[in-house]
Amino acid sequence: MSKFADSIYKLNNNPFVFSPLFIQAYKNFVQIEKNILLSYLILPLVLNQNSCKSLKYSKSNSSMQTFSSKNENLFGLTDRIELYKPITNLCLQYLIDNKVFTLNENLSIIIENTDRIPGTNRKDDYMKAAAKIHNIFKDFDVISIYRELGVKKL
Repeated sequence: MSKFADSIYKLNNNPFVFSPLFIQAYKNFVQIEKNILLSYLILPLVLNQNSCKSLKYSKSNSSMQTFSSKNENLFGLTDRIELYKPITNLCLQYLIDNKVFTLNENLSIIIENTDRIPGTNRKDDYMKAAAKIHNIFKDFDVISIYRELGVKKL
């Protein structure tokens, strides 16, 4: 039974499925130093039902304080970051290998060519949430974002 569960997990959680979420998020991120560290927040925030809903309906004037004031958005975030860390690494490697992302010397990601990855034009809730994740991150640097979300280690 565990082989079956592992197979289902690998089918549903693979870099081919999640890579468009990273592309969508990084299209709107401001170029700040070490923004590659923000990639570890994309899957835990976008794939959680509560935080996905908050991100999806966020507006350009939304803030980190309004997002983090809802406890259900942040509940278990540290555990989710640890859970999604391996798949995040695989997604980043996949996007860098396919020359969609380029990594600068200051650890910031630049989007080169999104046409190489299928699924970037999907219109589901996860893609909408990933596209709007920049609304809550826009006024902060990377360290402040992690501090505001209550994440102590990566």
